Amino acid sequence: MKVRILSEKSNELLERKEIEAEIEHEDAPTPSKAALQQYVSKERGVDAAHVEIVSIFSSKGNRTSKSSVYIWNEKKADDLSKPKEKTE
Repeated sequence: MKVRILSEKSNELLERKEIEAEIEHEDAPTPSKAALQQYVSKERGVDAAHVEIVSIFSSKGNRTSKSSVYIWNEKKADDLSKPKEKTE
């Protein structure tokens, strides 16, 4: 998976960075939100709980996807790589 940043802006009012990215996934399916969250977390050196994957969109037959990602200054997002606790 290769990620290319198309645009990045800082939203000081909401205390987050807003990133639009293009993801290349040649011989693989569209990456999951959890996989992209872990990738961005590792690349940016932030905790996964600060990375929110807003959307991942692929058009049929295309080997690239577009994604919107928010990186919050404070913990706002769930770590998607960890299973959720069951509530009854």
